[in-house]
Amino acid sequence: MLSELAVMSNNSNTIDDPRTQGFMRQTFNTIWYTRDYGQLLYLNKLFIKGLLPATPYHLGPLHDDSVPLVQKLLRIHDYGLFTTDGQGALHKTGHNAKSSEFYEIQQKPYISFYVTYNTPEAVTLLRTLMSNPALVCVIGSVKERTYYSNTLQRRYNVTRERGSTVSADAVQSQPWGLFTNLHSNAEVYKLNEVEVCPTLLQVITEYQVHLAGLEYADNNNNNEGLVDVEQALLDAIQASGMSPKYANATFPEADAMLQQFVDTHKTIPTTELSQ
Repeated sequence: MLSELAVMSNNSNTIDDPRTQGFMRQTFNTIWYTRDYGQLLYLNKLFIKGLLPATPYHLGPLHDDSVPLVQKLLRIHDYGLFTTDGQGALHKTGHNAKSSEFYEIQQKPYISFYVTYNTPEAVTLLRTLMSNPALVCVIGSVKERTYYSNTLQRRYNVTRERGSTVSADAVQSQPWGLFTNLHSNAEVYKLNEVEVCPTLLQVITEYQVHLAGLEYADNNNNNEGLVDVEQALLDAIQASGMSPKYANATFPEADAMLQQFVDTHKTIPTTELSQ
């Protein structure tokens, strides 16, 4: 039944609808406190599929640039990697009517995830990612609170933006403002995700990984040199010998809670942002 609920995602309520807000509070106070790692992965997959409106570490739906990555993200979870952040490649220009500003945004693709076990296969995976010259890789030890990186940059930028109120052409002469950064210094970067989801801190005991491409998306050169970060991760996973042991993970209590919401409101908890 749950596999069929995604067709109801064109519902009319929004993320700030009282029904959705109530459901978020209910899930945050119950099912997200599970200490079963397979169940946590299952919850994250429900979120990625658009069946849960939010998670404790991300209080809203997937961003539009991540939607094309859904199938790959689900496969990554099958192998026991718990994703918490990321973005797709994006190069966008436009005009903001509210601020009367012309703008340009460029993003590098990246993904952040946790590895909960220290097996030979997991170590092989991390070494493969760290040695890939097409990727920036930052690996943090959850236990030791120390980080290792294949870049010398303490703050590796993955999102930049510039703008002008004069004209679209004037944007090109403006300096870039740097927004999203991946940190490769343990004193700077903290394990923010697990601090807002306490059970994750007790279940995830090994590594936090940030993986990013080297190039910004650039429509002007047909995105030449742009790497598919999720596919690179999947290739490394398969080369490491890891098995998809969580592909059939279930969480009946979560299914029942979601089904009760659907039966009551005739819609799934929305994955749409309010306008």
